[in-house]
Amino acid sequence: KRPVKFAAVKLLFIVSNILLNLFFLVWCPWLNRHCPETISWFYNPAYGVGYVFIANLICTSLQMFCFIPELRGFRYRYNAKLMKRIWNYSFPILILGLVGILNQTIDKIIFPFLFNDPNEAKVQLGIYGAAAKIAMIMAMFTQAFRYAYEPFVFGKNKEGDNRPMYASAMKFFIIFA
Repeated sequence: KRPVKFAAVKLLFIVSNILLNLFFLVWCPWLNRHCPETISWFYNPAYGVGYVFIANLICTSLQMFCFIPELRGFRYRYNAKLMKRIWNYSFPILILGLVGILNQTIDKIIFPFLFNDPNEAKVQLGIYGAAAKIAMIMAMFTQAFRYAYEPFVFGKNKEGDNRPMYASAMKFFIIFA
């Protein structure tokens, strides 16, 4: 039940984030042009892409609210010995994470230097960026599937031969992904 709840909350985060971003970046500007008095009390067009941050903050708060039952009874106690072990373990992961982020973004910085014509570079970078966004959407579906599927597989592993069920799940994943 916990993996299903985790996957559902992650999916809720993704869907609500997309909907709130569409609300703030598409619907609110349209409404502001056609009927500004309806949203002038909360919407400021000068804030622009800052609404992406607000949408993310709202979605993260919603996600945290969904996990409140799991946090009941939690008491924080500082343990210096444990923190030292955590730091020793996580510092290399932190460095690798930063390098990974650099690896994901450096291509967009270097890309314009591959073309002599600056306008052609911008066009090609736009095409490349659109393809990268499509790939990101595909990766989100794959990750959502993995969040739900892997705990399910490990939970059913003890029940015997589940190959037909796994094959069916994979078939539907391939069809919908």
